This record gives sequence, C-alpha cells and structure tokens, in this order.
Amino acid sequence: MAPEALADLYVRHAMALRDADRPPREWELGPAGRAAARELAAQLPRAVATALVLSSTEPKALATAAPIAERFGVAVVADERLAEAHRPWVGSPNDYRSMAHRYLAGFATPGWEDGTAVVDRMAAAVREARASVPGQRIAVVGHGLSLCLHLASVLPEGFDPGGLWARLSFPDAWTVDRADLVLSRCRR
Repeated sequence: MAPEALADLYVRHAMALRDADRPPREWELGPAGRAAARELAAQLPRAVATALVLSSTEPKALATAAPIAERFGVAVVADERLAEAHRPWVGSPNDYRSMAHRYLAGFATPGWEDGTAVVDRMAAAVREARASVPGQRIAVVGHGLSLCLHLASVLPEGFDPGGLWARLSFPDAWTVDRADLVLSRCRR
C-alpha cells in the first residue's frame, strides 16, 4: 500500500454504552467513555499533533475524536468509510473474540464484510484526507477490526492484526513512524 494511505496517529474509540435496543454502530459514549476520551486527548504528546482528525461517523468515534481535535485546534472530518467492519451481532464475548481473530487472519467469515473492502474504503479515506493537508500529519479515529485490517495493509509483511486487536484498549492511540513503518503505542 502506498504511503499516502498511511496516517500518523491511529485511535480506537472509547468504550461505548451498550444499548440492546440499538445496533452497535449507533452506540454513544457514556460519562466514563467521554471522560476516557478527554483523558486520552489531554495526555497525547504534543509531538503527535495533527492538522486534521479523520473520524468514523459512528457516535462513539466522533465523541472520541472531538477532544483530540480540540486539543490540537483542528477540525474533525467525519467519513463513513472509517466505519467498523460490517458484521452480524455475536452475543458471546468468547465467540466474538474467536470469530474476530479468524476474520483478522483472513479466513472467510460468513456475514462479515470482506476484509479487502474494508481495506479499500479506509485507504481511500486516508488518501483523500492526506491530500487535503499536504505534508502534514493526520489522525484516524475508528474501530478495532477496521483499524487493524487497514494497518495490516500498510505496514510491512509480518504485522499481526489479530495480535494488535487483542492488545487494543478503549480508547487507545498508536503512532506510525512513516519512515520506518513502525507502529508504537502512544505513551501517556
């Protein structure tokens, strides 16, 4: 994948409130999630300041992106192409973890969005955002599965998307050294 499809900062959204009456793509952050998003933003090092924060349109991602954009004095650009990988509801956490690892390893998972489609839509969104602020840093705020698939497409062979997914917290922030293509968790 070309470097123009690579962001400088990747953020997984804060923990959303589960709402059995709404699909996960509509879940919002509760008080604890909003506080965690503000804390993450406040603790990001100035060295990761970006010219633009590109966010999934899902409420939990937008609410995580807002304090980051405010910290760096930049705009949030919402893009539906950064949505989580489309999949059916999997109720059991153990079943979900197992299916997610298979999905991230590239196995066909019935009912789940094709991983290549996720990679293509995310890469297009990042390329367009990067083109809108040439030569400047950008941040992407999104979701665990889609971020891991995207990163696997832009980082060197051998990157383990399932290993990263298993280590992600809510919220979480990672930087990419664009010269050496090395992913590092932000020190907070």
